[in-house]
Amino acid sequence: MSDDNKSKKQTWRTTREEREERRQKVFELRTRRLSLRAIANVLGVSVGTVRDDLEKIKALHRKAIEKYDVCAELGKAIEQLDIVASEALGDAAAAETGSQAKVSALNTALRAYDQKHRLLVDVDLLKNPDIAERDKPMKIDITIRHPDETDEEWES
Repeated sequence: MSDDNKSKKQTWRTTREEREERRQKVFELRTRRLSLRAIANVLGVSVGTVRDDLEKIKALHRKAIEKYDVCAELGKAIEQLDIVASEALGDAAAAETGSQAKVSALNTALRAYDQKHRLLVDVDLLKNPDIAERDKPMKIDITIRHPDETDEEWES
C-alpha cells in the first residue's frame, strides 16, 4: 500500500460513540453491496473489524426482532381495518341510495375487508385460497337498511 493510501486511512478510536458511528458507516456501505475488503479500504480499518462490526449489527437486529410483538402489531392492523370498514359502512348507510357517495363508501368497506382477509391469509390465520382466486377482489353481500325500519317493513 502506498504512503498516500496509508495517510488517507482513518484511525478509529475505540470509544462507544465512534464504534457506533463506524458501524453505521459499515452498515450503509454494506447495503450498497460493497465487499468487506472495499468497506475496510473506505473506512481505513481491517477486514476483521468490518466483519466484527457486521456481526454486532446482526446481533442488534436480532434483538430488535425478538422484542417486536408481531401479535400486537397484527392486532393493531386488524383493528384499523375494522374501523375503516365500520366507518365506511356508516357513511354508506347515511348516503342517498344510488349516490356516488354510497358506492364509494361501500367500495372502501370492501377494500378494508379484502385487506383484512389478505393479511390474515398472509400470516396463516386463514386458509390460503387458490392462487388464482387470491388476487380477485373478495365479494361480500351487504344489506343496508335504515335503523328505523322494522323487520316486517324490510321483508315486504
